[in-house]
Amino acid sequence: MAKAIALPLILSLLCIATEVESTVTASAFLEATCKTTRYPNECLKALAPNALTIVQNPTKLAETTLSVSLSKSQSVTSFLLKEARLTKIGAKEHAVLKDCLDGMDDTLDHLSLSVRELQLLAETKDVEEFSFRKSNVKTWVSAVVTNYDSCVGGFDQMRLEGRFRDSVVVPVVEAQRITSVALAFINHIPDKN
Repeated sequence: MAKAIALPLILSLLCIATEVESTVTASAFLEATCKTTRYPNECLKALAPNALTIVQNPTKLAETTLSVSLSKSQSVTSFLLKEARLTKIGAKEHAVLKDCLDGMDDTLDHLSLSVRELQLLAETKDVEEFSFRKSNVKTWVSAVVTNYDSCVGGFDQMRLEGRFRDSVVVPVVEAQRITSVALAFINHIPDKN
């Protein structure tokens, strides 16, 4: 009787120990990988929930980071739309906000295309097609980073300061940083031979 109870208990403990070891390994991998980026804290914060699924897989790491970026960008776009409708702002603020929103349309398109292209990249066997797809993603994600820079730059160029500027710029910068992290990971996807 005691043996019948002990065996399942031992197997359960082994499974738990293996799971804990996998989690520790994934966390260590993620921490080391994020330290190679320009924004390691943002990287860790964004990717920690996905640590187990991206261990030692550069394409999955980039794809997951891009998905986080896309989600963040969708939230930023919703926020900017709400600000444009609900906040009483001056003509300069409205013009800058409109420019940001125009850029966000392109941003969401580029990020959606990039996530899909990375999914296809993982399945691509042909060397030329792989290079083409990877180049597309790098171009689109670079354009997204530029869109974010342009949005923030619009506030700087118009010399807008204060609470409204900060309420818009802070989430835009957060989205830009995780997108920059994604671009770093895309650049580290090894080429096919």
